[in-house]
Amino acid sequence: MPRRRLLQLVAGIGVAAACSPPQLPEQVVAARAGEIPLGSSKTFRFGPVLALLIHAAPNRYYAVAADCTHGRCTVEYRSDSRDLFCPCHDGRFDLQGRILGGPASVPLQSFPVSVEENRIIVSRPAQG
Repeated sequence: MPRRRLLQLVAGIGVAAACSPPQLPEQVVAARAGEIPLGSSKTFRFGPVLALLIHAAPNRYYAVAADCTHGRCTVEYRSDSRDLFCPCHDGRFDLQGRILGGPASVPLQSFPVSVEENRIIVSRPAQG
């Protein structure tokens, strides 16, 4: 293969990789049981995504991407109103990431959560 063609091929692969969305891991242990008090939350890394794990009820957890889809500010869990709030533009989302109010037009990405033994596991959503 001529050197010029090889360089074009390598450059093309680099551009394609840079344009591809980052891949999420299959799953991560986001916390240990007892680590997050009832009615509170914790940020964690899910591969390249900053995510929020919410302990909403006994043995009930929710996980969503923590970056607001409107302005990329980090959303916060408000236990008193049981919603997610974006302080930048007063955006509001439910615990599954659906829009409740504000300027966002796209919901937050949500992730399946399971509790296995002492581990709270967040998984990549099923493709479909």
